[in-house]
Amino acid sequence: MRPQVPIFPEEVRSAQRYAGLSLDHTFRKLEQQESRLAGNLRQRNIVVGRVARDVIARVLRDNSIMTTCEETSPTQWKRYCLVTADGVFLQVRFIANRRNYTNLLEDLRSFHRRPHDFYIATTSRDELATLEVIGYASRDELEQRKPRDFAQGVLNRYVPLARLHPFGDLVQELHSRAGSAAKSRVMTL
Repeated sequence: MRPQVPIFPEEVRSAQRYAGLSLDHTFRKLEQQESRLAGNLRQRNIVVGRVARDVIARVLRDNSIMTTCEETSPTQWKRYCLVTADGVFLQVRFIANRRNYTNLLEDLRSFHRRPHDFYIATTSRDELATLEVIGYASRDELEQRKPRDFAQGVLNRYVPLARLHPFGDLVQELHSRAGSAAKSRVMTL
């Protein structure tokens, strides 16, 4: 069974404040992300994406994995992703419509521009009361699949949602990487 994580009201309020800082801010984000979506829909996507990222960060902290989010990073690909203490980059994806979307996608241009280590798929079936963590895939798994256009006019790297690994496995992987990093630091001293 997939983990169901409660979403705290302050996380939703924080994301709403972030997405609605000003109309000007929302339009700048639209331009930055070259979005084809209308303003209200794009603003909602910003909110749910931010909520998903913040909830995953909380779950990782609860599992003793410290993360930061580099919102002010001058490097575009580092913005808005979670970074663990030992330098692993995690991209959190919120899948709004599970009936229509059956894959974890990353467009080809972003995939090459943003070298994230892991991609985490999430969704909510109850209007952001809980977040369901569908699973995760590694960068290598996305890279092994031939790029495909899913009738959106954009080539994507993808992994079917049914083939994602359980989120608990990622937590164990991050713990083992942190342990290996700590051991290598001790050995070099």
